Amino acid sequence: MICFEFHLSLTTTVRRGTTLRIEISDPRGDKLPVLPLVHTPNAQTGRGLTLVDALCHRWGTIPRHPNAKTVWAEIDLPDPAPTTDPATTPDTP
Repeated sequence: MICFEFHLSLTTTVRRGTTLRIEISDPRGDKLPVLPLVHTPNAQTGRGLTLVDALCHRWGTIPRHPNAKTVWAEIDLPDPAPTTDPATTPDTP
């Protein structure tokens, strides 16, 4: 049985508007993700990263000590629609 550390993090930030950042870390710093250029029908890897690339606005990797990596992806979220509060909305004739 193979056991390894796995870490998942979800955060939001407002540095460029509202952004959802997803980070997944694992101890395989020697195996960096590569977006496949071609998918063969029997390929057993690469489809997940293709989905990440298609759905997210940005993604990349960050090295972690001592020999691990974090793969991150960011999605820009739309600004929330302003809510209309009847108590603060002036009456219009």
